[in-house]
Amino acid sequence: MTPKLLVTFFLVCNFCAICLAQRSTPVTEGKTSFEGMKKTKESFLRDQIFEHKNKPLDIEVIDKNVQLLKNIPGIEYAEYSLDTVGTVVDVTYKVKEISTLVPIINFGGIHGNIFFRLGITDYNWLGRGQFLSATYQNNHGLHSGHLFYKIPRRHNTAWGYTASASSWSSEEPLYFSEAIVDYVYQNNGIGASVIRHFGNTTTLEVGNTAFVELYNKVKAQPEENLPGPEQLTQQKLLSKIAFARNKVDYDYFYLKGSKWSLTYQNVFTNNEDFLFNSLQFEGQYYYRPTAKINFATRIKLGLSTNTDSPFAPFVADSHVNIRGVGNRISRGTAEAVINIEYRHTLSNHNSWASQFVAFTDIGSWRNPGGNITELIEKNQIRHFVGIGGRLIYKKLFGATIRVDYGVDIYNPEYRGLVLGLGQYF
Repeated sequence: MTPKLLVTFFLVCNFCAICLAQRSTPVTEGKTSFEGMKKTKESFLRDQIFEHKNKPLDIEVIDKNVQLLKNIPGIEYAEYSLDTVGTVVDVTYKVKEISTLVPIINFGGIHGNIFFRLGITDYNWLGRGQFLSATYQNNHGLHSGHLFYKIPRRHNTAWGYTASASSWSSEEPLYFSEAIVDYVYQNNGIGASVIRHFGNTTTLEVGNTAFVELYNKVKAQPEENLPGPEQLTQQKLLSKIAFARNKVDYDYFYLKGSKWSLTYQNVFTNNEDFLFNSLQFEGQYYYRPTAKINFATRIKLGLSTNTDSPFAPFVADSHVNIRGVGNRISRGTAEAVINIEYRHTLSNHNSWASQFVAFTDIGSWRNPGGNITELIEKNQIRHFVGIGGRLIYKKLFGATIRVDYGVDIYNPEYRGLVLGLGQYF
């Protein structure tokens, strides 16, 4: 072999050796940093993602982290950049924040039933993803208020907690065998719970609420000598355990994925020797087939102790499940509700977006003491359809002005307008 060939062979071998060495040396992830925060604490963001320092670089994990950051209330958008030094890659996540201090403005009604709700909510209290909400509601002249505070995670642990205080007042029909009687219902209580996280999507919550219920018969009613007590006061203790999983991904105001919760509750009433039990399931599914279309579906199922009492737990209510039906027009000891929305984006600009919405709300309730088969009886089913609009301010988290108008397809005389802030579900 000539000297020239020897040199060429030597250079080729060295080049191959270097290539093989580089291929055999894995690219590892170095430090993780964040940019773009104004209110949110870096330590909070770091708690939400998977860090792979000194481990092989995994782009799939980084992409998952970007979506986890987008799912945080107050983070409008997130992306990443890589800085390579030799075989070490530093990752920088760049986030774009929006305000999470949101006013609560809900109002609506049908004939003889007008309500409005005012308040304020912060979805990122203290910059650590804590939730604080304070509201006042006037329901046909009756006053209600609610204060709620939630720490999803205590520092970098799997534990969190909630605390609440509330006072609710409403005029409701109670169904006795002899007649329907109107009462002013009040519920005053305080509660607390502990949350245990299992990964990023699953939680278990255990809590208690002590409350007092008061019923006062409305004086001015068409009939006289109506059944039921003039006044009733009950002291109660509610205990609950809830298991939930949330796999909903956010892309600005668009949603895709699913979430569900299963909640068991029991209520002990002072001076009574039995527990009242209830089991509730709620599931939501979001599908985005095109850039402008978002389908949203919610299913609610509930079952409780079937006592023959007018004070049943599950309600038909414009604010909760059936748009246009009114305020607590019916109660039951079992419920089955499905809400379906078609959301079509009409415009989407830098700060504002708008959507057209078509919806159908279907619900059925078992009468207290009745049979479970009542859920499928036609006279028990409420089916409202309607249309609505959404005006979305993209620089404020949850700032969606909602207008819906629903009509009962079985009896078009029953209809109503519901306005509020935030999507219905």
